[in-house]
Amino acid sequence: MHMMAVVIVPKSMASSEEEAKDLVRDKLEEEGVGTEPGLFVWPLFDWFQIGGRYSGILKAISLGAERYWDFRAEDEKTFDEEYPEISPPIGKRDGFKDGEYPDDVLPLNEEIAKHLRSEMGSVDEGCDLTQPWYWVLDGREVEAHVGNAFAVLVDLHH
Repeated sequence: MHMMAVVIVPKSMASSEEEAKDLVRDKLEEEGVGTEPGLFVWPLFDWFQIGGRYSGILKAISLGAERYWDFRAEDEKTFDEEYPEISPPIGKRDGFKDGEYPDDVLPLNEEIAKHLRSEMGSVDEGCDLTQPWYWVLDGREVEAHVGNAFAVLVDLHH
């Protein structure tokens, strides 16, 4: 089973998308994903990828798409036509690629922050880790980082 997560990396901790991806990989491994007990105690999650099967969804959220799961529905073509900015289209991506699509890491904008606060639980607030969640690496409110952080999309396997 897979779980979608978004990790917020302040630009004070990473100056580029590549640095943000590397930092997220390091932090998840430090916290026990696929290794040893930590915040995300194994066997809750045994491996992860940046983007993975959720690649493209962060871009859809950043554009304000409310029905970003529709790309898997019968109207996939309609979704792709509505959001031509998402390239390649979400439904056409390889879910086994690890951080290879440029929109697996995006600058944190207001749409992403709003979605995280309304639709996903916060690790810092003790959310249910079996539901989609987000984690702000410096522990501050997500809104404090709009325009000054990276949002990294993670596909966790459990």
